Amino acid sequence: MIIPALQVFCGMLSRIAQFADIMLDAKQQIDKGVYHQAILGDLNTMAHGVARLSPLYCCDAMRWRTLGRTEAHFWHHHVLSVADPSHLPEQDGIERGREADQASNSSLAALGVPADVCRDVTNPGFADPFDPVETITLDNPSFRFLGVSLMKGKLDWVLLRRLRVRATAVGNHDYSASDHKWLCADVSAE
Repeated sequence: MIIPALQVFCGMLSRIAQFADIMLDAKQQIDKGVYHQAILGDLNTMAHGVARLSPLYCCDAMRWRTLGRTEAHFWHHHVLSVADPSHLPEQDGIERGREADQASNSSLAALGVPADVCRDVTNPGFADPFDPVETITLDNPSFRFLGVSLMKGKLDWVLLRRLRVRATAVGNHDYSASDHKWLCADVSAE
């Protein structure tokens, strides 16, 4: 299990590069026979809303390239949906050769992301049981103006590999325990 907190003040492309290191480690664990994995944490996918206007939070080219979408939506479609075919669950236990190095995220490459990041950030079979658009973990009342949410989105993630989800829950709706809501997944091994 990996529990990351990605940097918030670096921009989306730097967060994706940090996440590539996590995915590379997950693939190395798969190669060692660790097939059931969870990545749980605050990925700080917040490059949207009023945060987009702040060079503190959104300080790279993605600041305007993703206009109209949340960062979580971008990640869902351009990071997590790009599979690494050599490390998918149905490939577990199979000896991998040089073809494992061939998977790459062409969507990110088109945005100028370095080749090593594009290779490493491919998904070896993780899925999030929480909808990337509908699940909101940050909508703190202190970030509202005249009832309008200025910073609202899915910053926290539960990514599971070869784990069956029995139930999910979202809590801390009043934000009394933290400035984020919490996510919980009851899982069992496949």
